[in-house]
Amino acid sequence: MRNTNLVTLNTSGKRWYCEYYFLNAEGQKVRKREGLLAGKAINHIKGLKQRRVALMALKLEIESRAILKTVMPGTVLFYINKIMFEKKPHLKPRSYDAVLGDLKIFNLYLDKYELSALQPSEISRAHIHEFINYLFRDRKVCNRTVNNYMISVNSFFNYLVKHYPEVCSVNPCSNFSKLPSRSQAHTAYTEDQLKEISAWLQEHEPYLHFYIKWIAYAFMRPAEIRNLKIETIDFNKMVVRLDPMRVKTQQSRHKKILAVFHSEVLKLKGSRRGHYVFTNGRKPGSVRIGENYFKKRFAKLKKYFCLDKHYTMYSFRHTFVSMLIKNGADKYEVMKYTGHTTLSSFENYIRSIFATEPVDLSDKISMRI
Repeated sequence: MRNTNLVTLNTSGKRWYCEYYFLNAEGQKVRKREGLLAGKAINHIKGLKQRRVALMALKLEIESRAILKTVMPGTVLFYINKIMFEKKPHLKPRSYDAVLGDLKIFNLYLDKYELSALQPSEISRAHIHEFINYLFRDRKVCNRTVNNYMISVNSFFNYLVKHYPEVCSVNPCSNFSKLPSRSQAHTAYTEDQLKEISAWLQEHEPYLHFYIKWIAYAFMRPAEIRNLKIETIDFNKMVVRLDPMRVKTQQSRHKKILAVFHSEVLKLKGSRRGHYVFTNGRKPGSVRIGENYFKKRFAKLKKYFCLDKHYTMYSFRHTFVSMLIKNGADKYEVMKYTGHTTLSSFENYIRSIFATEPVDLSDKISMRI
């Protein structure tokens, strides 16, 4: 097999198999189906969960074969594919796609400047600096995006140095300093904005108001709220248990709910445990809301208040976290709500969301001129 496209999974009926296309020795495109893993038929496995696990393992095995036969051995791209294949079982799909995408951009740079035949050990600090220049010059990205690319590339070389020292003994990114950046996304709301928005929501969009309160008072992300079920809410401890596959850190698995929101959450207690909290019927049900359900309603709010693209529903989380800090809440206690595991990461988060005007410090001046 010289080339493979996306491997698709067939889980219909009794026949479960992976299907893909490849180029044969004559250069002809051929379709192939495989349903055997380690010589055993996936169709004979009992239990849907076990069968899905086996099918995904077969998909990974097919992709690994494709990687080894489509890329020149020893090149940077060869080791990008090899390492990402090794790390795939340990990464969430979204994280895997993001890192792989960053490394593909690095490989595009190598291709453009005819460096694709280089081995990892031949990549120098000069190449890395030129890659950064390429990002600014050709891709027109900001400092924050450059930092994200460099995190992935640095991680790639660190992995090589640690697990394949015979391939690469020195990380060429080791002296890279993070570029100064400040995100404008999810700009925090002011106190006056909150009052006006709250009044408008109560009158025009009470269901959206209830949804936003989960972001503000339980510090949850929109995707987490869409998947929120009654059975995941502990009404005694007022904690939400999240799906481990949908969270960033171990500490993020549980979301504490602020006491100001308890009375509204308790109204859900009599609903069926297996029902989603948010549905098209505006009450708990078996079918969750679509991804754009609240986006469309929030767009009306933004239009009414003339808010730019940096004001989002997720901005309410930033707003209330910054409010807690400004009002003297202990950072370690706030971290229990946000899910940050280290003080440094939490302080970076706080630094990125504080967008308030400087406080007048006149009372701190003991002398005059």
